[in-house]
Amino acid sequence: MLYIYFGSDINKSQLAWRKMAEAVKIKKPDAEIFELTDENFSDNIADELLYGQGLFVPKHIVLTKRLLQSPEAEKWLENNLTRVVQAEHLFLLWEEKLSAPQKKKLAKDGVELKEFEKRAQAEAKDTFIFSIGDALGARDRLRLWKVVATALVKGYEAEEVFWQMFGMAKNMALVSREESDQNLPLHPFVAKKARGYLRNWGDDEVSNLLGRLVALYHDARRESRELDVALERFALEI
Repeated sequence: MLYIYFGSDINKSQLAWRKMAEAVKIKKPDAEIFELTDENFSDNIADELLYGQGLFVPKHIVLTKRLLQSPEAEKWLENNLTRVVQAEHLFLLWEEKLSAPQKKKLAKDGVELKEFEKRAQAEAKDTFIFSIGDALGARDRLRLWKVVATALVKGYEAEEVFWQMFGMAKNMALVSREESDQNLPLHPFVAKKARGYLRNWGDDEVSNLLGRLVALYHDARRESRELDVALERFALEI
């Protein structure tokens, strides 16, 4: 499987790229993670990652950053594109940008392209998107469905909606494992909010919620289902 994250909104594309890797790692904790860059790339290393198997599980995760800036790497991917797309291993690429011809060819060959463009300044100030995580934390089924539907109508991508839900579930899972917020890698305000919402779920249910969200995301991609529809349905099932 091959996903490429890119676009003019560099911060958002990198965040989505990292969160995708994080979500997969949660689902497959024993999977090995390998990193490739334009500096350490070689055909031999790339071939080993494409055709090899991990020590503990047969599938592994390959993270790359600015890989296609290397002519050698770009040529290797071009020659092995079909194999990478069909591989059981997960290849997650982050690139600053792709040309229109590149996007067209990659999409045609089955690559999952995740493009993140900067919003207009007025839209960037819109904080509505954060109400999604709050509705999930409150475990308010109707409210969550309404804010998800409204966010999609406002033009937010289904990916953005998903990561808001995943972020809240992840934060609640983190606070469920620690008695003190001081030990958490979270801003005190975020930790306090997550701990408050945890009362609506409980430790076991939050762990299950996180797993359901990861499964929802991968099922939507693997089965070519619409993620926005899956999210609205999920909202009504919490």
